[in-house]
Amino acid sequence: MITEMGMTDKQWKGWLRRLKRDLEELKENKDEEKRQKKLDQMLEDIQQDLED
Repeated sequence: MITEMGMTDKQWKGWLRRLKRDLEELKENKDEEKRQKKLDQMLEDIQQDLED
């Protein structure tokens, strides 16, 4: 039997807060190398969330 677990409203808002914080940090950073590193990290985090 497969049980699918959903995300609570609080968990969803926490995930959105993390994403918003990361995007704001990315927007403020003017160093292209650091921006790329942060973007790669964000994409990796999102991929991990999708696989969990």
